[in-house]
Amino acid sequence: MTSIYNLDKGLVAWIDLTTFCNAGCPQCHRTDPNGLGKIDWLPLLSWNLEKFKNAYPPSTLRMIKRFEICGTWGDPIMVKDILKICRYIIENSNTYIQLNTNGGMRNDDFWWELGILSRNRMQVIFDVEGINQEMHSYYRRKVNFETLKLNIQNFTAAGGNAFAHIIIFKHNQDYIEQILDMCYNELEMTDHLVQPSNRFNKEGKEDYIDEKGNPFVLEEATLPLDDPRYKLPAPHRDHKWWEETGNAMVYNKDTSNEKSHKTRNF
Repeated sequence: MTSIYNLDKGLVAWIDLTTFCNAGCPQCHRTDPNGLGKIDWLPLLSWNLEKFKNAYPPSTLRMIKRFEICGTWGDPIMVKDILKICRYIIENSNTYIQLNTNGGMRNDDFWWELGILSRNRMQVIFDVEGINQEMHSYYRRKVNFETLKLNIQNFTAAGGNAFAHIIIFKHNQDYIEQILDMCYNELEMTDHLVQPSNRFNKEGKEDYIDEKGNPFVLEEATLPLDDPRYKLPAPHRDHKWWEETGNAMVYNKDTSNEKSHKTRNF
């Protein structure tokens, strides 16, 4: 009998290393919509090098084709040992690393060293959603735009492979060309995705309280999905898709503390 698992092809491991983050993106799973801090039920955790080595000894690393170190619950660059972890993977395997970040933390030396280390063994996926601080941080709250740009420039100047992940909303949908021009010509990024957010409710707009206590509204992009400026990673699955396929997104209101909590039935 042939196994359905063919380890000769290698595994893809999607891992989260931390729940710490410097940002307060409104639609993130870890964000409290009332103030954009960490949601209260999420504990603050982070792996170190020793914990990673215990979980992924060299014999295990050799079975893994690619690590996707994503920021579902926190940003991996917040991990104190992230450079050591990446170096351990690269020196003990042929495993490729894809790492997602908002890019708004650490200093010049860190990003230069990561760029030198990564070369052809790693791709860092940076979130870039504007051409200035106001536009970028309308969604990427608490991320300094100039710091992000400088970090990308240091990373690419050292030979790093920087990928632009651009999420489109109503407030930035008319600036896609300018964002891409900046990514390629100023920041020397190598590739990109452009996609609308798939986390909106049926109304296509959501109310939040920002980090300063001010209310604001986030609105869904109005561009059609066949707009040639989009470069989608996969079929777009928003609330309309889930309803059409019988998997409706459910939104519950917690009236005990007047905070809206969203639950998606995926």
